[in-house]
Order: sequence, then C-alpha cells, then structure tokens
Amino acid sequence: MVTQKPSRKDAYEYVYTVRDHFQDNREIYDTFLKVLKDFHSDRIGPSDVRSKMIELFKGDQHLLLGFNKFLPEGSKITLESDQTLPKKPEFHQALDFVRKVKARLQDDRAYMSFITILKMHIEGKKCVTEVYHEVYICV
Repeated sequence: MVTQKPSRKDAYEYVYTVRDHFQDNREIYDTFLKVLKDFHSDRIGPSDVRSKMIELFKGDQHLLLGFNKFLPEGSKITLESDQTLPKKPEFHQALDFVRKVKARLQDDRAYMSFITILKMHIEGKKCVTEVYHEVYICV
C-alpha cells in the first residue's frame, strides 16, 4: 500500500488543530512547534519525534493518530495498551553502555571526545546524523 505524502495544506491544518486544542496551554503548543522544527532540520529523527509527540499528546488519541500522517511507515504511533510509551533505559543500563564505550575506545582523548559529542546532541546542538559521523571518526 502506497501512502500519499501529506501536503502543505495537511500540515497547516494539523498545526491549527493542535493550536486550537491547546489554546489554554501555550507551553505545550510551543513545545510542539519546537519539536517540529527540530525534526524538519534533522536535529531529531522519526523515533525521537514520535516519542516526544506521545509524551506531549498523552491522552489525546486524535492528535496522536493525526500525527501518523507525517511519520514514515516504521514509526507510526499505535494505541495498543501501553505500547505507545517508549521504555527509557534504566540508569544502570546507560552506565553499562558508557563503560562499554570507554573500554572499547581505550583512549581517554577519544572517550572524552565521545562524551562531548553525546552532550552536544543532548543539548540539541548536534543532530543524530552529525553524532553518527563524528562518533564513527572517534572509533
């Protein structure tokens, strides 16, 4: 099944729907616009934008399902029980991952470069593609 790419009109209509829905909560609407901007400029990928929309629109099924029109096939939002909420890694899993990276790099300079790149991504200063390319150079 081939789905038609949404038009600019579809995008504007969806943005207006979100704006109207959150007319009493400007903070959510502003966050929504920031997420869209980050996604459009490749600072975040489809899975990140999906997670952020699920968090922003929790309880608003029509907004979540409406956003599916703009997501690629593998990233569509489903409303099956609690599957819509992505599981965040536990602290010990994240710590274990960082330890594995440090052991793999075996060089304090490369490790610190990795940490700096990761921090810049978390702060929104680097998109996933930039992180991937820079980490690839470190390894």
